[in-house]
Amino acid sequence: MVLKMVWLFCIYLLISPVLTQDPCIDYILNQDEDSWKRSITYQNVTDNKRCDRLGWKEGWHRFTSESGTTMPTECPSLNSCGTMFPIWTNGSHPTSLNQEKTLSACISTHIDCCSYPYDIKVKKCKDNTTGDDFFTYYLPPVPGCDMGYCIGQENPCSPDVYNVYNLTTIFQRSTGNIVAANITNFVCDIDINPYNVWQRFISPAGDEMPTTCPPQFACGTRYPVWLNDTYPTVYNHAKSVKACINVEGLCCFEEMPIQTARCKDNVKNEDFFVYKLVEIGLACPVAYCIGKEVRCPAGQTSATGFTPCHVPSTTPITALNTTTVPEQLPGDKGSAKSRSILHQPGKLVTMVSIILATMMI
Repeated sequence: MVLKMVWLFCIYLLISPVLTQDPCIDYILNQDEDSWKRSITYQNVTDNKRCDRLGWKEGWHRFTSESGTTMPTECPSLNSCGTMFPIWTNGSHPTSLNQEKTLSACISTHIDCCSYPYDIKVKKCKDNTTGDDFFTYYLPPVPGCDMGYCIGQENPCSPDVYNVYNLTTIFQRSTGNIVAANITNFVCDIDINPYNVWQRFISPAGDEMPTTCPPQFACGTRYPVWLNDTYPTVYNHAKSVKACINVEGLCCFEEMPIQTARCKDNVKNEDFFVYKLVEIGLACPVAYCIGKEVRCPAGQTSATGFTPCHVPSTTPITALNTTTVPEQLPGDKGSAKSRSILHQPGKLVTMVSIILATMMI
């Protein structure tokens, strides 16, 4: 009997840490400087893919990152989240505090968005220091490489996330650039974003997509694409917006979902926008519009060479410097009124006559 009690006590000691573990307190904190690369907005087109198998510690995990802290519940694209085959949760998170749920983890592959599903756990917690809610996840090592867990969907403003789309012909995308119907070199964006990455436009004609319908043949193309939506006001957060194609005067002949985010250039202290554009289904010529300015007309200029322009200033002709002399010295009695010699023609002629006479003697 005593031996049996000792045996049961030993078993209790072994399993008590598991029974008493609180996932809201006892968790593995993931907050390394590259955590933001788990975001579904981060596209890894390099050979250095994340793999959450080798060295991964099974248990409850909490993620803190600028890109977000929760696993996505929508299928991410291949090569997102810093890996080749990203893993997401096919189900909703718990809504009540301290609620724990079992969800299905899905692997996004070439074959299916939810290949080889397996169970994970998630619990909703509260941070007693900040008062904010957060989630912890019980995550096993992933089935293989290159696979990794996705966390968050924000932070498109990181320089490592977007490509600068800065071509020498970028100004042709301006809504002010109206081209003839019979040209052959239209701008076309059938394959503008093959890697599904964030892009920033830098153009002397302007850096933003227009939010009003451009005319046909604007933006250097036949069918211009514009932003039929409002820009985000919050920094670093991706916003889903609607882009429209103007076809033969129908301003929104076809609608496309794209994303945009407001960013801050800390060097110039200026805001700018980045875009995640989708490939356009229509045949060429169709293109995204960027900016609205046009080249300065002859005789005018600006810092960029595009409107708004101004007429260059010329050096003014210096006026004749006339010497003003007093009729009397300041200390003398009488009037201290002073007048210009040039304003006294009689005295000027007399003085010239005296000088000439003196030179002839």
